[in-house]
Amino acid sequence: MGDIADFLTKITGVPNYTLRAGISLFGALPLAFAFNAIADHAQSNYIAARKRHIFSILSTSILFLCLASPWLYAYCVTTAVAVYYCSLIPGVKGHWAFPVTVFIATLGLLCTQHAYYQFDDTKRDDSGPSMILTIKLTMYAWSVYDGSKPANSLIEEVRDTAIRDPPTLLEFLGYILFFGGWLVGPAFEFEDYRRFCNNESPFKERAGGGMAALRTFSIGTLCLLLNLQYANAWAHQNVVPRSFDEDNSLLFRIWYINVAGILVRCKYYGAWKLAESACCVVGLNFTGFATDSDGNKVSIWNRVENVNIRTVECAQSPRDFINAWNKNTIKWLRRTIYIRVSPPAQFSPRTQSGETVQTNISTFLRKWGHIIAPFAVYFSSAFWHGLRPSYYFTFLTGAMVTILGQQLRRTLRPIFVPPSRWAQLKPVYDAVSWIATQNLLNYTCAPFPLYTFQRALRAWSTLYFGWHVILLVVFASLALGLGSTVRSFGESIGAVYPGIKAKCVVKSAGETSDDTDKTK
Repeated sequence: MGDIADFLTKITGVPNYTLRAGISLFGALPLAFAFNAIADHAQSNYIAARKRHIFSILSTSILFLCLASPWLYAYCVTTAVAVYYCSLIPGVKGHWAFPVTVFIATLGLLCTQHAYYQFDDTKRDDSGPSMILTIKLTMYAWSVYDGSKPANSLIEEVRDTAIRDPPTLLEFLGYILFFGGWLVGPAFEFEDYRRFCNNESPFKERAGGGMAALRTFSIGTLCLLLNLQYANAWAHQNVVPRSFDEDNSLLFRIWYINVAGILVRCKYYGAWKLAESACCVVGLNFTGFATDSDGNKVSIWNRVENVNIRTVECAQSPRDFINAWNKNTIKWLRRTIYIRVSPPAQFSPRTQSGETVQTNISTFLRKWGHIIAPFAVYFSSAFWHGLRPSYYFTFLTGAMVTILGQQLRRTLRPIFVPPSRWAQLKPVYDAVSWIATQNLLNYTCAPFPLYTFQRALRAWSTLYFGWHVILLVVFASLALGLGSTVRSFGESIGAVYPGIKAKCVVKSAGETSDDTDKTK
């Protein structure tokens, strides 16, 4: 049945993946209304939840078999069922080896699929559902593990997502095959799905999501139209021929890389916002209520939001950009890798009585985890995306960018905020930070859609590897003590530098911030 997508591609001329994604994303909205309708007249929350699970399983199965490979569907279902039954074994679910094995196995199988699809351009790339499955299964495995531990041994971030009561197979498959995110996401925690389907807090108090759905749907559609209209004219592939350098000035090439980066992001904005709109219709995207500046009660809709477009496009630092981009994947990387490799002080193995247990592994991670964790995050993210060389160019450069960006922010920002005498120059600092961040990140991500080693290098060579040179100069300058000189100057004009601890806490993938750094 997967040949249906190929048949439609031949008729319409629309690229295969674009066609399948379009059908899945635009089709999710009417399915969302049907999803609500089947549960509206249920006699109890229990019956309503079962109807929701069955609806998701059936609708996603039909779409999956029509738009993707039946073998891929079989892989996803059998892998999910295997993880589910393993999670029910008492001696397995409480051991750290269970989530680690699930992570290694699912990511390894995903890499096998990437190798099959990405090194042969004639094959249709069907790895999207497996990427979402990998996130869901690994988050589920760690939540089961967390649920086997005393609540006082868990940090607040994972305490709320810990699974204390094992789900039924129907409930679990409803989560895995949720119709609103099987192809491109959003991927979310199992406990959020369970509370939503059971109409538990905060979902039972939720407001109507019609306006939120309309807003996200409109934004998603507009972004896709911009991408379809202009992406070919401003494609990164156009910089590969040497004639691009000969025919255009350096200033135009800088402008081109930035516009191309924005248009590539529009494709992701569109897909994620369309998927988010379906989650708004059913209510899964509801976060809670807040009070606006006028004292009015307003509803917040961003629980499964995958991107905050305004924050991304206005980011003044790599940290701000990363926090707002592909948020659910960042959350997955943090919860399944970072806090496991570099655990916070209160995240220690404990006995049932609450006593801390010291093991060789925990001792090792407390000493070296904060160094290992960022690299584990970036390499895992790269493997999750695929095996194309351009991905690793982007992620390795991204690691350097985030580390140096944070160091520069700690060094320079206090100079331009009160009580510094240069605080009146804060708007200039913000403008320069925004221009530098946007140019740097568009440059860093330029190889990503070009795939091969040679084309990836061409994306950077058209700008003479300028930002790499700047990054190396900054790194060398900081290593030679320039940071201390700048700090001394800042202190002389009244800037306040809070103490910096040797060990930092990462708040999201690639982001480091000191516990004591309170400068805003």
